[in-house]
Amino acid sequence: MNSFAFVVNLSTIKQLKELSPAMKMLPDSFIKPFLKSHPDFKIFRVKKIRSIRAKEIEGYFILSLPPKDGLQENKDVTADKLISAAAIAEKLEARIIGIDGFIPLRKKLKLPLTTGIALACWSIFEAVYRATKARKADLKDLDLVIIGADSALGRLCARKFSEHVRQLVLIDTKDLPAAVNNSDIIIKLDGSHNGNLNIFELRPKAVICNYNCKEEKGYSRRDIAIINAGQIKLPFAEKLEVKTGLWANTVSAPLAETMLLTFEERFVNYSWDENTNLDKLEEIADIASRHGFEVWVPEAPVL
Repeated sequence: MNSFAFVVNLSTIKQLKELSPAMKMLPDSFIKPFLKSHPDFKIFRVKKIRSIRAKEIEGYFILSLPPKDGLQENKDVTADKLISAAAIAEKLEARIIGIDGFIPLRKKLKLPLTTGIALACWSIFEAVYRATKARKADLKDLDLVIIGADSALGRLCARKFSEHVRQLVLIDTKDLPAAVNNSDIIIKLDGSHNGNLNIFELRPKAVICNYNCKEEKGYSRRDIAIINAGQIKLPFAEKLEVKTGLWANTVSAPLAETMLLTFEERFVNYSWDENTNLDKLEEIADIASRHGFEVWVPEAPVL
């Protein structure tokens, strides 16, 4: 049976407890000595993930454990950690390794790599399209701003949306100009902070789409739609040994992309660098449909 590996970086004990049911009931005073006496990674096996095409695969979650000295680390997996995790994945006979987000590497891994950028971008586009459709609006008549456009995902989203909206504004996470308040759609990527984003100053019926960001407060503004992108619903209920923190039977877009490539036996570097193109978006969307994986946007159902 073909298998994949997926790396999850943990920077705090709280995150470890959220993802690992076995750790949730243990006190921190027990977990800290555990971390000091164990390897830097913890592995969970995922058995028999199914496709509607009667295919089965299996995989491994490789959890990069919190630092032993208790210090906080960057939320992203580092290149060194990824190389170490890939060596573990090879020993487990995984055919491809996935991570959440782009990582510059000094050298290519022996295993094929995907970052999930293609399916993440597609899920964001689909979420925004559904939300505007539900409001009986057309993207070509709307202005859109991307906060966090300085990332690889942000640049790919910019290329995708530029073909469909009236006006596109790109800004980084350090500065939120007045353009945000003059846009119909605001896309926030990968932890971009609120800054001076004031929900009460936005255009009427604006749509906020979050990807890996905390939800906005201020739901008293009932005309504003706040949606969360990046969730993919699996075709069958699966028992995952690691909690995803998402809706039941849903996984993140990067994890879903890794699964889909395994189903297709596409053991190649896929969305692994900043040159990931728009053709990959269409291709991965077709692959997802073929295997019964669905972009899941509970705030904006399929119309």
